[in-house]
Amino acid sequence: MHILLLPLLLSLILRSTQNQQPSNPPKTFIILSDGASKPTVFPTHTHWFKSMASSINPPLSKPFIHTYSTLFRGFSAALTKTQLRHIKKMNGVLAVFPDETLQLHTTRSPEFIGLCVKTTPICQETSRLLKISKNGSESVIGILDTGIWPEHPSFQDQGLDPIPSHFKGHCQDGQDFNKSHCNRKLIGAKYFSGGYETMVKNLGGEILSARDYDGHGTHVASIAAGRSVSGAGFYGFAGVVSGGVAPESRISVYKVCWFNGCLLSDIVKAFDEAVKDGVNVISMSLGSLKLPFYMDLIAISAFRASEKGISVIASAGNEGPEKGSVSYLAPWITTVGAGTIDRDFPASVKLGNGKIIKGQSLTPQSEMPRKNRRLLFFGKITSHSHQIFRNSSSLKGSIVICYTGKGVSRSTVGMWLKSKGAVAMIISHEQFDPLGLIAEPHVLPTITIPISAIHSLKSYLSSSLNPTATIFSKGTALCVRPAPILASFSCRGPNQVEPTVLKPDLMAPGVNILGSWTPHVGPTNLVSDTRVIGFNIQTGTSMACPHVSGAVSLLKAAHPSWSPGTIKSALMTTARVAGNLAGKLISDESSGQNSGPLGIGSGFLQPEKALDPGLVYDLEHEDYTVFLCGLNYSPKQIRLVVGKWVDCGVGSREKDYLLTKLNYPAVVMVMGLNQEWVGVRRRVRNVGSSGCKYRARVVGLSGFDVEIRPKRLRFRRFGERLEYEVGVKRVKDERGNLRNFSVGWFKWEEEGGQHIVRSPVLVLEDDFVRGILHKL
Repeated sequence: MHILLLPLLLSLILRSTQNQQPSNPPKTFIILSDGASKPTVFPTHTHWFKSMASSINPPLSKPFIHTYSTLFRGFSAALTKTQLRHIKKMNGVLAVFPDETLQLHTTRSPEFIGLCVKTTPICQETSRLLKISKNGSESVIGILDTGIWPEHPSFQDQGLDPIPSHFKGHCQDGQDFNKSHCNRKLIGAKYFSGGYETMVKNLGGEILSARDYDGHGTHVASIAAGRSVSGAGFYGFAGVVSGGVAPESRISVYKVCWFNGCLLSDIVKAFDEAVKDGVNVISMSLGSLKLPFYMDLIAISAFRASEKGISVIASAGNEGPEKGSVSYLAPWITTVGAGTIDRDFPASVKLGNGKIIKGQSLTPQSEMPRKNRRLLFFGKITSHSHQIFRNSSSLKGSIVICYTGKGVSRSTVGMWLKSKGAVAMIISHEQFDPLGLIAEPHVLPTITIPISAIHSLKSYLSSSLNPTATIFSKGTALCVRPAPILASFSCRGPNQVEPTVLKPDLMAPGVNILGSWTPHVGPTNLVSDTRVIGFNIQTGTSMACPHVSGAVSLLKAAHPSWSPGTIKSALMTTARVAGNLAGKLISDESSGQNSGPLGIGSGFLQPEKALDPGLVYDLEHEDYTVFLCGLNYSPKQIRLVVGKWVDCGVGSREKDYLLTKLNYPAVVMVMGLNQEWVGVRRRVRNVGSSGCKYRARVVGLSGFDVEIRPKRLRFRRFGERLEYEVGVKRVKDERGNLRNFSVGWFKWEEEGGQHIVRSPVLVLEDDFVRGILHKL
């Protein structure tokens, strides 16, 4: 009888609870105001905002979550629908944005990009950039992430000069963190949780301070600017002297990411504080919104930061290889994709029939099964916990073979298999890692193999009555060829908001990267992983982003007068498009073919070359304003981005032309179906020697005739600017067909000199672009 009544009782309780829920629950919004509209009766904008809040019907029951004062004037607050309608009608309110939850984009690499402190087999000479920039000592990198573990030796300050005088920030006290944890290396640390606390209500085990209890922020910070630490490594793998790209640049941390994500209102507040503090670079290895720029508060914040001379670097995202998946689409943000370096962690599976299958592993040989073990094939794991429980009786003592698609935690798969008695795992990642390039720190002895090798294993299993295998881990291999390779997971273009702006901009090391780690969590971030480590090996565009942030910090220190656009140009035009295998072009892991600009952008990061690029494409804020006019934005929409009224002064027919005037270091042309010719103009500034001459050369772009006018540029003096035009014309192939897509490169080669200034060029048919973006 009690059992029969229970469903009825639960139903009544549920209805009662639902009836008690507010019909108009508040949600968090970010309100941008017209700062100039503040009535003189209010001494500050905050007083004005409080007056707004009190005049809303009904008045706000809670104070503001954040106020914003450096990049723009505004505040964030929890509003009901009624309050939202009221505030949108108030004088002085420019726009209201809903708060959003974003997610993180989850050694040897400085040497591989040419920053060598000593000569090695891949370094013929030591780095001039490190020397001239004094290792970036006068530059400050602001890192928006999960915080930092301040006691890590990567952040010690021995031998550093005093804190740069332009930095005005500080270290904020909080749980398990106080001002004494900072030094001349870690010079700022703040946390922003107001938006997050409003969303999640119950913070559970969150630590309200800048201390990193996740590991991601500590790892990212050490890649960008970690000090040299001898004996670094992960259980004997990648054992070297570890150090970041800019080893003496200062770090200021802004913790915006928590257990359940990163709130937009907190991120915008961190931007505001970082600019006020005086950082030189902002580094973000976290997700973004793919919205028109006037609706994207991160793009707006980045524009305002760039206007103040601060470079903003962001990760492209890990949802590749689908076209159009790239994040951070604004031209004033430097967007970074991920590739490999020339280091592997080779391992192999030896089957009972003697066949060898190669892969990658971060399991020491001492932990691998010591003899042949039975093989079991699980197939593809989607809802892994249910499948493992269903088959758990037969796992004890076995090596389990499985493969996963996207959205499945491979670390969790390993944890469950271990709990059911499996002794090892052979795993593949389907589309995510078709070549088996990624090594991961599993709790269960594991080897990652290419998805193609699964077929060999299945064939062996079907032909053997007693299939067995053993696994061999071979440590660390250096000078691996080919490298770099574009990672399959790295997000691809074209740009969803405006295809004529190339994204990503660059590719940098992002696969199997060694970095510092927090002792609070194990290398897999699983609660059951009790291993305590000082360094971890991680993969993702999150790891690629801080490589570029560190490089930008060095260049800012070496060239204090260079603008963010100038530095971006220097990095893009000096990036490499060939790997270390006989000059062959960088390949794409997902296809095995040559990668193009929609994957690698302008190419693989070479900061040493960027120190002396020869020519640069200046990107000033006037360029961006004209570009926004070309996007057909209204005056109000443009004002939201640039912070002032702009008179575009052109008709609709001229706006397409304005898009071609953006002085970007890459060229993407979108042609109509019946259009035969399209052209763009660019201008370059000489930052090399006076009296230099350059000759244009085009590589690739099959299906089109390319003309660059003039074909030669002669600079009489340092700082001189010259313009040129790139025009392309369709040509029919031998079958009389026209191409709707083509990629290539053009470069300005210095006559009798050392400089080569390279830019990618893409021609996309309008219908082709629309077809890609329509599928997203």
